[in-house]
Amino acid sequence: MRLLPTRRLSRKAASDVPEHIAELFSRFYDALNDRNLPGIEELLREVEPENGAGPRKAAGFRTSTGRAAIMLELRSLLDSWASYRAEPAGIASVDDQYVVSTTTVTRPLGTSIDMRSEAADIFVLERGRIVGLRLRVNRSAALRELGLLEG
Repeated sequence: MRLLPTRRLSRKAASDVPEHIAELFSRFYDALNDRNLPGIEELLREVEPENGAGPRKAAGFRTSTGRAAIMLELRSLLDSWASYRAEPAGIASVDDQYVVSTTTVTRPLGTSIDMRSEAADIFVLERGRIVGLRLRVNRSAALRELGLLEG
């Protein structure tokens, strides 16, 4: 896994990640942190029913698949926090599955206390767009499932 020294996934910082993929993730996290759901929806590809629109496993975790399911998950996640900010710290990938390591700062509804945690988000890409997504999973477990971390 390559650690990224900047808060955004830049072309320079993620030289082992294709430019269009780094840009896709930068746009995703910018929109997520701004709670810009229409901006995220533009990055998603709808999955045709014959391709299996239901949830699938990616990196060993069940992921939301297709535009409608991903948007439902994102709305639910963001509605459950007063504040949610994810900063990407690194990327690892196998085939079309990407694990983006993140540092998240969240604030539960009704409190003024920020909580910091380390996690990972799992993306499944198809033709340069997101078709599967799972947020806030155990980073080590996701990397182990992809064979990128021993143990």
